[in-house]
Amino acid sequence: MKKLLVFICFFYCLLPIYAQKKMYVVQAGDNLYKIASRFDMTLNRLKEVNQFANDKLKEGQKIWVEGAKTELITAKTAPKITIKREEGMGEMIDSKDTSVKLALHRTAEIGTVLRVVYEGKKTSTRVKVIGKIPDIDADKNVIIKLSRAACIELGILNERFPVIVYSE
Repeated sequence: MKKLLVFICFFYCLLPIYAQKKMYVVQAGDNLYKIASRFDMTLNRLKEVNQFANDKLKEGQKIWVEGAKTELITAKTAPKITIKREEGMGEMIDSKDTSVKLALHRTAEIGTVLRVVYEGKKTSTRVKVIGKIPDIDADKNVIIKLSRAACIELGILNERFPVIVYSE
């Protein structure tokens, strides 16, 4: 009887731990770090749970995962993200600060991060929107104004230049 009580206590103590685990099938391109990050696990914990002898994974291999993100997002359940693409002229904001990549944009919300591509040199960078472009005639054809730091990273030397802007 005593052994049965010990077994029941042991079983109920371990039940919450195993109830949180889910099986995951390794996909092409997966590695231990990516999987651990995806499920809010540490790399050591993922290795411990699966008793890995090494870091090698095979596509189709089944492994245990746990943590806050154990419900996998699939193509059917993932939220739809629309990426907006704009082409037009950019303009350099006259400033002496060359350390921060900032932008003014017509429609993007303040705080939005945009990806800007300069086709002339095939370069791109990310900038944070800090304000709106004023609605004046001089800025009529400009879709984005970039800080000097962003222009330097893109390799832009001119005051006005063609750009492509991507946003979500």
